[in-house]
Amino acid sequence: MRYKTAQDTVLAHQPASLLDYGAGDGRLLLDLLVEEGLTTSNIVAYEPVESFRLALHADVQARGLDDRVRVVGDREALADESFDFIACMGVLEHMPLPERLAFYDICDTALTPTGRIFIDVPIEIGLTLLIKSATRMLLKGRKREYDTWTLLRLTLGMKNRDPGRFDPVDQRTWIQNHKGFDHRLFRDELAHRFTIVREHRTPLALLPAALGNQEVYFHATHRMH
Repeated sequence: MRYKTAQDTVLAHQPASLLDYGAGDGRLLLDLLVEEGLTTSNIVAYEPVESFRLALHADVQARGLDDRVRVVGDREALADESFDFIACMGVLEHMPLPERLAFYDICDTALTPTGRIFIDVPIEIGLTLLIKSATRMLLKGRKREYDTWTLLRLTLGMKNRDPGRFDPVDQRTWIQNHKGFDHRLFRDELAHRFTIVREHRTPLALLPAALGNQEVYFHATHRMH
């Protein structure tokens, strides 16, 4: 459902130019967008991880999409670009503060005046977190992430400001897990830089985020003054 939601959103917009920020292996971009009817002729896939980038570039060539899709690994290559739509799916929850700020800066400069930012992040609070924690330990064999008191606090919906995710001098480029991520704090951060025009959740769109939903999607534009 996560990928289907992203697919439907982008295809509905059919932007003239698209940036997939943190494109990974290209599944969303190539399998679920280009192959399913995306007509965009100017697509840039930004992927800093070399192994993913090389595999994505090879896939683009194999599909004969070189004339539509460019794969880049350096943010500097985006400096003079302009996009109607910037998608960042399942990425920002893995970024420390300096990397998130770099993404916002690109959106500030590269997004057209009427363009749209589309972001997907996980929900890690409430009943959702309790289910995810049990699944990660029992089905995936992972180590326990939270002590009992912290898990209880987050299950009851208390906010969680993880200091490691807000360190302005953090030199990491990637945070491997979701531990400590709170989409509500992320929403506040995003709203400080942009105008959030829509927010929705999956798979239980009519229920609050904490009651079993897995993902939350933010649609944002340049600040409306």
